Amino acid sequence: MSGLRMALVATGVAITLPAFVIGAEVVSSLGAVDGVIAVLLAGLVLAVIASLMMLIAARTRLGIARILAQAFGLDGAKWVAAFIALTLLGWFGVTLSLFGQACADASVAILGWAWPGWIYQLIGGALMISITVNGFAAMDLLSRLVVPALMIMLLIGAWLVLTNYSVRDIVSIRPGANSGLADIPSAISALVGGYMVGVTISPDYARYARSTRDGVLGAVLSFGLGYQLVLLLSGLPALVLGSNDFVANISGVGMGVSALFIVVFATLTTNVANLYSTSLGVAQSFPGLPDWLITVCLGLLGIFGALLGIMDYFVKFLLFLGIAVPPVCGICLAEYFGRARVLKPDQVLNPPAKGLRVTALMAWLLASAVVFIAQHFQFSLLGVYALDAVCLGALLYLVFSRFAVRGQS
Repeated sequence: MSGLRMALVATGVAITLPAFVIGAEVVSSLGAVDGVIAVLLAGLVLAVIASLMMLIAARTRLGIARILAQAFGLDGAKWVAAFIALTLLGWFGVTLSLFGQACADASVAILGWAWPGWIYQLIGGALMISITVNGFAAMDLLSRLVVPALMIMLLIGAWLVLTNYSVRDIVSIRPGANSGLADIPSAISALVGGYMVGVTISPDYARYARSTRDGVLGAVLSFGLGYQLVLLLSGLPALVLGSNDFVANISGVGMGVSALFIVVFATLTTNVANLYSTSLGVAQSFPGLPDWLITVCLGLLGIFGALLGIMDYFVKFLLFLGIAVPPVCGICLAEYFGRARVLKPDQVLNPPAKGLRVTALMAWLLASAVVFIAQHFQFSLLGVYALDAVCLGALLYLVFSRFAVRGQS
């Protein structure tokens, strides 16, 4: 698969309601200039880390579950993969909940249909499961068809804004004061931390890259360009209209029924990817079960959680997971690059160790705990909590591994 096709898949994951919400929040809270700076710097951080992760996958042809096994051992990787799968399943339910409410609101405003949100959750969830059952090929086809159309519609929304407001008017709009994103560092931390899970699971599709160059190109075009465009294009209407309600904003600039199209297909591409990676992670722990059965059961569980509304209480837990996942990414990078395992494209990593590698587990838990405490006291060494977690996880893993080698000798 070419870098462009991989970028379409990854950007399809980024085009979703939570991204629209955070894009609107950042731009409306910081203003046009500071908002653009925060988005671009966050994209730079994500693109660098994603490039390294996708380079590993392109060279080894391994998904994230197999890469985890190199650092955590076969048994340890199952637990970590299950942990990441829980995170993705949580986001599947949260996004599906937002989808149902957004569809209900948009249908009333645009079409006059007063259907409850749970109907849209059932229909949307069933469609997401049916597409995911067909595997990566279905994800690839969906992204190639939908992502360009979604980007065009977001660009049209931005163009409609610019026809009524000059660049000088937009720059002069004072940012809102009702957000916790008070400055550029806090916005970068929110943007990077909110999408670090997507970076961590990027090997699941980067393993299909035509070459390592395509893997890196896919990372740069998606995490360094596509994701940033989504944030900025969704933030521009929010800035001029003074609202973070994406459906209302996109309708307010004159797009009408297009708002419903964006809500439906943006959520579809993202949740299909969430369910796909969730299924891969759980399949590591239950290798005897058919893939389709795992996908269906997990999808039904996500729908059930969305219908019950329990995902509303799951958000704080997901924010904690946003701190706990980045160290895993750092440990994988340290295992591959720091332990001198840079291989040729036609090679694979050495067979992973059986059982659990304690050094990786200790590095993961300690890095997560330290960053969690640091965030509580609002202290960050690099200005971005997720980046702190990546670097600390990698450093601790290398240190613990060095001591383990000395102890064996």
